[in-house]
Amino acid sequence: GSSGSYARSSAWHFAKCARAGGDCAIVAFLKTTAPDGTTIGWADSGAGRPLLLVHGGAVDSAIWDSVRSRLDEGFRVAAMDRRGRGRSGRGGQPYSLEVEADDILAVADALGGDVVVAAHSIGATISLDALRRSRGLVSAAVLYEPPLPDSVPPPPVEMIAALDEGRDEAALEIFLQEMVRLDPADLVAARASPG
Repeated sequence: GSSGSYARSSAWHFAKCARAGGDCAIVAFLKTTAPDGTTIGWADSGAGRPLLLVHGGAVDSAIWDSVRSRLDEGFRVAAMDRRGRGRSGRGGQPYSLEVEADDILAVADALGGDVVVAAHSIGATISLDALRRSRGLVSAAVLYEPPLPDSVPPPPVEMIAALDEGRDEAALEIFLQEMVRLDPADLVAARASPG
């Protein structure tokens, strides 16, 4: 469960975001504190009703950059980094839907509530839990390809051990091999790609 106030936010720093056509929009990189004390960061741009973008698995909020730049003239767009990614801390608790849903609710509260959430993949599944417990902080959601908790096999023990030891790349490789069943040639290509 959640405890404490969600609304402990502060500005992190400012940067410009290049858009197609050479236009630039100011993007603020903000942070708030989740109930367990973990720092949750997000990129904030635009003005209007708050729209919170929640990414899926092995990415961070940068995956939303091209989407954010198309929406920030009608919405206040907040692309959050899920814990352990981008500008967000790892936290001391084991990862769970409830803990990550608390993170979404912390950002929604910092945005002033009445937030629309748009989320993909596991971010969409986490958003379902946040929506269920939102007490009005989240008023609507657009969820793309949410894997339901019972539809995904349990993670391999080796993957959990790698995560517990802070070996994130090893955990990702195990995930891609064992759960996604990525072809070995594709795994080699993924390792060779930048970023």
